[in-house]
Amino acid sequence: MKKIFIIEDEIAIREELLILLQSRLEFAVVGGCGSVKEALILLPNLQSDLVLMDIELTDGKSFEILEQLENIDFKIIFVTAYNHFAIRAIKLGALDYLLKPIDEDELNLALDKYLKESESAQSNQNKKLGTPKSQANFLANQLQQKEDLPKKIVLKTLHEMFFVDMREIEYCKGEGSYTKFYLSENQQIMVSKPLKEYEDLLPSPQFLRTHKSYLVNTDLVKSFNQDGFVVLESKVEVPVSVRKKESVLQVLSQK
Repeated sequence: MKKIFIIEDEIAIREELLILLQSRLEFAVVGGCGSVKEALILLPNLQSDLVLMDIELTDGKSFEILEQLENIDFKIIFVTAYNHFAIRAIKLGALDYLLKPIDEDELNLALDKYLKESESAQSNQNKKLGTPKSQANFLANQLQQKEDLPKKIVLKTLHEMFFVDMREIEYCKGEGSYTKFYLSENQQIMVSKPLKEYEDLLPSPQFLRTHKSYLVNTDLVKSFNQDGFVVLESKVEVPVSVRKKESVLQVLSQK
């Protein structure tokens, strides 16, 4: 029997997951919590096989759990209300990614996927993954060409929620704890999150940090000039820092 641990700060959703899992006799829920702090205490001692993990928790994001654990010897299914975390979830080695409200059929498909991979791993132990980085590399390669990767990102302002096609993003500019998105047709959206967060969320190398304050859509880069700027198709010039010049040119030359 496979052991499941649930990380979810909404009690109602945690209870819903427990009800849905009751019909799956191959699994046993061994515990649950609703915060980063609790998870870091409980997970290392429970030897869970699979973790159902919400992303937005009471004291931070569950990505912080994965970054702080010394070893990840369990598989992960992320459960969240926001699909713009999908890219980062894949980079961190997610087995699957479910959106709220939870669909029972989708949950069962994810569990079946886990069982299938688990059986395969048992027959070939030398392929077992033991660290966050190795999981991320393996699954990123597996999923790199998936056609169903999200094409849009959700940008929330104080009064509105925008569903933006990633191809329309020309570049992003960090302004302290805010990020301004510059889109095609001269549209601009300011969101109250730092640029670093979007550097993690947006897929690379399509989006590249050229400067401490700028993140650029490399698909729209037309040229690089000797004054230290990349020139976009819209003729906008975005600065490239001296420190990042070599890596930026290397990425652009491979596209």
